[in-house]
Amino acid sequence: MDTLSVLWDVDSYKTSHWRMYDPSVTHTISYLTARRVPGWAWDGVVPFGMLHYLRTTLAQRITEHDVWQAHDFYRSHIGFGVFNTEQWLELVHAYPSSLPIRIDAAPEGSLVREGDPILVVQNTDARFPWLTSWIETSIERLWYPTTVATFARAAKKVLRNAADRDGTPRDAVNFKLHDFGSRGTTTADASAIGGAAHLTSFHGSDNVPGVMLVRWLYDVDMPAQNIPAAEHSTITSWGGRDSEARAFGEALSQYEDAPLLSMVSDTYDYQNAVSKLWGQKLRDRVLSRPGTLVVRPDSGDVVDTVLWTLNELGRTFGYTTNARGFKELDPHVRIIQGDGMNLDTLQDTVDAMHVDGWAIENITFGMGGALLQKHNRDTLGFGYKLCGVMHADRSNAIIDVHKEPHDDASKRSRGYLEMYATGALRGLKTVYENGSVGYGTSFSSVRGLVEDSLGG
Repeated sequence: MDTLSVLWDVDSYKTSHWRMYDPSVTHTISYLTARRVPGWAWDGVVPFGMLHYLRTTLAQRITEHDVWQAHDFYRSHIGFGVFNTEQWLELVHAYPSSLPIRIDAAPEGSLVREGDPILVVQNTDARFPWLTSWIETSIERLWYPTTVATFARAAKKVLRNAADRDGTPRDAVNFKLHDFGSRGTTTADASAIGGAAHLTSFHGSDNVPGVMLVRWLYDVDMPAQNIPAAEHSTITSWGGRDSEARAFGEALSQYEDAPLLSMVSDTYDYQNAVSKLWGQKLRDRVLSRPGTLVVRPDSGDVVDTVLWTLNELGRTFGYTTNARGFKELDPHVRIIQGDGMNLDTLQDTVDAMHVDGWAIENITFGMGGALLQKHNRDTLGFGYKLCGVMHADRSNAIIDVHKEPHDDASKRSRGYLEMYATGALRGLKTVYENGSVGYGTSFSSVRGLVEDSLGG
């Protein structure tokens, strides 16, 4: 199914709401916010995905034919007279290629406090006050790229803190978390928007849809890098465990001049592969190459496997001690740990490495499901709520409105004027108004804001 226009991309119960608003209301204002930030490394929310929303969902033109199709669909789906056909026809005739709304949003990549608005939406034409809430379904899906971008920043914070402690250059951190998540997402579209969100903090990815989306949205040449890498099929294709050394050796030959080459090494016996094959049989070939062999375990306990690998490679290939007193392997060998990674195992691994005296210069991490898939709208408690209304008979002054459930204070919403008074709306910029897109940010600017929020 192609990208839907907002006429169809909606929870169908919203078709009934136009009859339920106070008839004197001319304008409504709603805001999107993350009501819960887990804490620890998640010390704020990183908005992302607005440009994608503007260039896809809001770019879909609605025609009179579409309205009549919707009229027939909703009459059959939910009942005669529910869909406001005449008002939609009036809207389409007045705004043939846009929507009469304004969206003010926090810049992508910035850090927004828990509970503060990520964006604010209001109708600009008094005839359509129901439109602000109508787009809730589509615009609230920004929870996904925003949550992934926020998660990626949290991971980068863990790695930045570790690098600052052990002397690993900060620039190297940009490549310390690699996106392995494409195959684990629900759709190619999810892979793309999630993969793009990861790239707000990191520069390494296997996620082609994510890289391509950034290239299309932000008109950049190449926002991410990758390296040649083996998988289990390339090892097993040689015939069995007795042929593993041949498989390794052939890969070294085929990519002799590659600056980096990643080789999965747990196809049969990981300890034997590291100690006997890489550490003895192929050691001289590894050391004679101009580039770096990246050893990849893909099973076993994360922390134990990483520490064992570091110590074994240190024993067979050697290491030096940096100015901070942490060990760094011979530059011909490194590790990538992609199995079993999440924010907790990431922190546990770098902590254990430091206890054992190893710098994170020696390792890159990969992440799949935990990066792109193990999130939902409740991870950060996203909500889209009405916060202000205007009435024709009250001089169109903004009046605060909010909800306040007796049994769940965490779901209390905030009024527009209340947020304005506390500075919560400061920093929001108009990115869409009646079809005009005022969004000229670059992807380097998005990344720069993330870096600034981490301390530059």
